[in-house]
Amino acid sequence: MIGEHHHTLDEKGRLMLPAEFRPALAGGLVVTRGLEGCLYVFPLATWRRLEAALTELPANNPRAVALARFFIGAALQTRPDRAGRIALTPQLLDYAELEHQGVVLGLKTRLELWNPERWDTELTRLSSAQYAVPEPVRALLR
Repeated sequence: MIGEHHHTLDEKGRLMLPAEFRPALAGGLVVTRGLEGCLYVFPLATWRRLEAALTELPANNPRAVALARFFIGAALQTRPDRAGRIALTPQLLDYAELEHQGVVLGLKTRLELWNPERWDTELTRLSSAQYAVPEPVRALLR
């Protein structure tokens, strides 16, 4: 799952998944809050590993508990419908400020769903000279 795709949300808050991503998500998926104001979409098997890691964190660590609340508390387990759409909850739509349009980014192991304006802002930030590329990646880009 790679690439950037722009899709419309329908009046019921459903987002069309890019056709090339559907086979990886056909067995089920989980949508939850992501960092930077986007949503994360995980294939069910990947989510199960993340969920296990989050629930194994120490319950007496406030940061660990907060992280579990952030991701697990908002999670929606679903499947694409026959048309390849996923229905998002009002809470997830509000969190990501998704209304009529959405940007779907494929990041290999997960998707990110972005409000187009937020994505433009993030892309500008990432493209700036201030963004530090880790050395192992920088060596591959030379």
